Amino acid sequence: TPHFIITSTVKRAEIQRLTQFAEASYKILAKQLGTEPKQKLEMKLLNREEEANEYGQQFGEHLSSVYPGYVAHRDTGKPAAALYDGEAGRGYAHLHVAHAAAHKFIDETVPDAEKLPVWFVEGLATYTDRYVAADMRKWACDNLVRRGGFDKIENDYKKFRISVDDVERSQKY
Repeated sequence: TPHFIITSTVKRAEIQRLTQFAEASYKILAKQLGTEPKQKLEMKLLNREEEANEYGQQFGEHLSSVYPGYVAHRDTGKPAAALYDGEAGRGYAHLHVAHAAAHKFIDETVPDAEKLPVWFVEGLATYTDRYVAADMRKWACDNLVRRGGFDKIENDYKKFRISVDDVERSQKY
């Protein structure tokens, strides 16, 4: 694409459909952050959860991700990684791609991005993935309400933790 190099095990037609969300994520962050990466961003789009786990576990026995869109820092190329999850995940794949693209954009453009608070980076990536598709904005707000809203928002920036041991709570941030 104009801004990404995507390798994938997903069917080409789906990759073509999903690239618009990576590109939209790129445009949102270029505007918000006032900068752009110097080179194309590398992304892996994995077809099924088993493939995603196999990919992550080659860098450590129990590596996993709470959210299926992230930067794979243990891979030497540090690509963005996103999960398609076959036909079952088709409804959310565009979120995963946009979220992963946002993480990679931040990682490539913000000096010392790894020193930013996790709540800030995750917040920006989540804002971006919800903003790329108008139908997702309403869904995101309704979903947060269904889950009971924010957990004591005034304290969350201090204790923000995303954990595979508590996926439900991790999705409320």
